[in-house]
Amino acid sequence: MRKNERAVALGFFDGVHLAHRKVLSCAKRYADSHGLIPAAVTFDRPPRAEKGGLIRTVRDRVSLMEESGIREVRVLPFDETLRQTEPEDFLRQYVFGELSAAYCVAGFDYRFGREGRGNAALLMALCREAGVVCEIVSPMEDGAGKLSSTRIRELIACGAMEEVQEQLGLPYFFSGEVIHGKALGRTLGFPTMNVPIPEELVLPRAGVYACHLLLDGVEYRGVCNVAHGERPLCEVYVFDYAGDAYGKAVRVSLLHFLRAMRPFPSWEALREQVDFDKKMARDWFISR
Repeated sequence: MRKNERAVALGFFDGVHLAHRKVLSCAKRYADSHGLIPAAVTFDRPPRAEKGGLIRTVRDRVSLMEESGIREVRVLPFDETLRQTEPEDFLRQYVFGELSAAYCVAGFDYRFGREGRGNAALLMALCREAGVVCEIVSPMEDGAGKLSSTRIRELIACGAMEEVQEQLGLPYFFSGEVIHGKALGRTLGFPTMNVPIPEELVLPRAGVYACHLLLDGVEYRGVCNVAHGERPLCEVYVFDYAGDAYGKAVRVSLLHFLRAMRPFPSWEALREQVDFDKKMARDWFISR
């Protein structure tokens, strides 16, 4: 055994959903039982453009993989050099070479190398040739079909957050920094935290949600409004919080869709609706 050998999970892992976690857990389990380092190889951007955006930012993706027990996450820049790398060279240079892989695991639909020419069968053949143990994970399904990142993106876009949570294994969230807004909420008596939605992510359905907000290690309940536009924004009213969060990093979890966006004839009508939105969110939390 070479020094610092690794059990390597391969994939883009957008969402780090339950099927991805199965791949990651295989790497962790093999590493633990054979004295290897659990590792993963992924990219800073998707090899293929994803219609509508991604589920996770790179930072959140890496964080979730580490929380799954992966000690080393290698994020490769998917530049033109890597794009033109043949499948055999990708494995030999990055996986067998730089990472000293003694074990590789990937999903059944894993593609790698130039134009996605490498597949699970080629991965197994090249691993066998190199004396590397290889495992291919079969698809996971539920009553609605195969669990996939594509399906999760569609669910996010239509606001089906309970279904999204079932697929991810945890609530859907995004991270960002609280910025200054127009202070409209404060003027109307319900100050909000304005959190830009990262531009690379799929946009959740516009509207009002019951939500959680993680701030300084504390999780708060709240209600938020997701607004599309030139700069998509999530405006969060946090229950039982009166501090100043401007400039702080937060994590917003969208839990339950309450209502769609609509115009209001007056400020008073908007104020009444917001009060009702807060009540609906509180009632939803109580009912859980």
